[in-house]
Amino acid sequence: MGKMTTILASALMSGLLGAPPQPPALPREFRGLWVATVANIDFPTRPGLDAESMDQELVQLVARARQAGINALLYQARPTGDAAYASSLEPWSEYLGPRRPTGWDPLARLISLGHGAGIEVHAWINPFRARHSTLKNPLGPTHRGVVHPDTMVEYGNQLWFNPAYSRVQARALTVARDFLRRYPLDGLHMDDYFYPYPLVSGGKRIPFDDGATYQAYRQRGGPLDLAAWRRHRINQFVQNLGQVVRKERPSARYGISPFGIYRPGIPRGIEAGLDPYVDLSADALLWLKRGWIDYLAPQLYWPLESKGQPFEPLLRWWKSQTPDVVHLWPGMSISRLDPDQQNWPISEIENQVNLVRKYETAGMIFFSAKMILNNTKNIRQELFPQLMKEAALPPALLRGSKTPPRPPRLAWKSGRLTWTLADIKKTKWVTLQSFEKGQWKLQKVLPPRAAGFENMTGDWIAVRTVNLQGQESPPVLLRPAKGAIRPGN
Repeated sequence: MGKMTTILASALMSGLLGAPPQPPALPREFRGLWVATVANIDFPTRPGLDAESMDQELVQLVARARQAGINALLYQARPTGDAAYASSLEPWSEYLGPRRPTGWDPLARLISLGHGAGIEVHAWINPFRARHSTLKNPLGPTHRGVVHPDTMVEYGNQLWFNPAYSRVQARALTVARDFLRRYPLDGLHMDDYFYPYPLVSGGKRIPFDDGATYQAYRQRGGPLDLAAWRRHRINQFVQNLGQVVRKERPSARYGISPFGIYRPGIPRGIEAGLDPYVDLSADALLWLKRGWIDYLAPQLYWPLESKGQPFEPLLRWWKSQTPDVVHLWPGMSISRLDPDQQNWPISEIENQVNLVRKYETAGMIFFSAKMILNNTKNIRQELFPQLMKEAALPPALLRGSKTPPRPPRLAWKSGRLTWTLADIKKTKWVTLQSFEKGQWKLQKVLPPRAAGFENMTGDWIAVRTVNLQGQESPPVLLRPAKGAIRPGN
């Protein structure tokens, strides 16, 4: 211990510098934002932009998300058996352009920008959609549907990979491994497209043509009926994908956002034009109860006063079904604010967020980024500043070690605070809380390799490390006016 440090520590112990107020635990709430690449909903704004233009869009996306208080971006990296990132496994997505600009990787760039701003980045995949109706060009020669055309099913004006095929599931798992091995992702996400939403023609539902694979299953002695067999295959994939996540990147979150209604009539009075359990083969309750996922984000895209699908009863029911080992982060549609959609008032989203907090789900995910980018109904000024007054970190993982990391070692010189970490590879964030006007406030969240903190305010500063699982260290306290550093309690 150096002479100056000894003097400061002695002064603190004797009370000459005043006893510091104990900082609270870091505020926690998952504030996710879906970033859709399919049909150029959110990014990029149109196909064929050069790398510089796409980069500028990502820079703006992260800046706007940070301004809104968002702390996690869910980027749609595999929308239709293609790649909205640098991939040797699947073809470059038509939504980004005819070919990938040399050296350009939007996912890597988004991760760099997001982590620099204290924002998590998750890869969002669609494992079974092969071709979307908005695509204009034929599938490329390396697309898996071209390499293995027998695995595809034409359904309406779209193409789907048949989820029953083991090689279809294996391919999606291979893509997930590639994500998790090559990128420092904070999570892997899957949405509500398992078996496709049913189509109707002439008042009758159009069947999904997977009869040959089902008959092959029955001929091998399989006992399940068609709906149960489909559900079984999806359940296998959900479980296997979770195992891939936990093996390849144990610190990554694994989540699914199913349709917001489990089944019609559950809870009592809920209406739906389909039965997701049967029609989509989605048994979200099983995934919850088996703990195969880290979070569930049911898409609760209905208003509070909806007669058949009221927001609060659905939220309450999902909360009652969620075990302690899984987070519930409802999906919420800020896109409904758009006058061209349902033209919701801003107060609808505000009231929904307040209800989510009332039920203590510790998070939510908003669809989609375009509303924030376009500032629809002035939400960047009139909604999010009120909803997200204080910055927050996502909650820690509920699985894995609960051992907190070691606190940082701080150095203070000429108004600049730097740190040394016990294990930088296992550190996700370095956080700074400030004590001003009798209150602690989370002021900054930086990646571990950041240069340090400057332009700090506050009578006291508390600095912590946060490990890859989201566990926080004890604080180290600094009194900037005195240059005094001391461990917290």
